[in-house]
Amino acid sequence: MHECIVVVSGEVDYITDGNRVENVAFGTSMMEKVTGMGCTATAILGAFVATNSDMFEAAVNGMTVMGITGELATAKSNGPGSLQMNFLDCLYNLSKVEIEQAFCTVE
Repeated sequence: MHECIVVVSGEVDYITDGNRVENVAFGTSMMEKVTGMGCTATAILGAFVATNSDMFEAAVNGMTVMGITGELATAKSNGPGSLQMNFLDCLYNLSKVEIEQAFCTVE
């Protein structure tokens, strides 16, 4: 057994370890128009896996941060070009408060 985590990104991201399944519904449709977002997701997931021994939990948290950052960046963007730049700035400046606020708007 390989004990892999699978992440399928899209309008809703799905994460599974073969036993547990979680979905993350943050993000925007403009994100799919930006070259390199998949590579960015991989880098973010790598950072989360490096700091959390539960790879499933790390993947869920990483994709959550990816989606919330995408929503914040899209609100500041006029198109895919500015989204790419704003995504990096929003990720750099992302705060715990912004993450908590994103969850409050979902409920």
